[in-house]
Amino acid sequence: AILELLSNGQWVISNIIEQLAHQIDFDKTTEFAKRWFPQSGNRLVVLDPLVSFGRPSIVRKGITTENIYDLYIAEERKIDIICKWLNLTEKEVTAAVRFESRYAA
Repeated sequence: AILELLSNGQWVISNIIEQLAHQIDFDKTTEFAKRWFPQSGNRLVVLDPLVSFGRPSIVRKGITTENIYDLYIAEERKIDIICKWLNLTEKEVTAAVRFESRYAA
C-alpha cells in the first residue's frame, strides 16, 4: 500500500516519510514540521518558513542559495570571492551551488 492510515486518522505516504524524517526538524511544543534540510547528510541548506520567506538558504545566515549561485556564475565560479563578500565558508558556498545545480529548476 502506498498510503498508510495513522491512528489519528491522518493518511501518509509511509516510505516517503521514512526517507525524509531525518531531514526535518520538528517543533517540540506543537510537533509540527519546523524546517527542512533537503540535502541528505548536509545541514547547511535549509528551507525555513521564518527565514527568507521559506526559500532555500544557508542555515543561520539567511542568504538564499539562489543569490549565492547567481554570484557564483557572475564571478566565473570563484568561490573565494563569494566567501569574502558574503562572509561564508567554502562549504556553505559549495552546498548552495550544489543545491541550485541539482534541485532548483
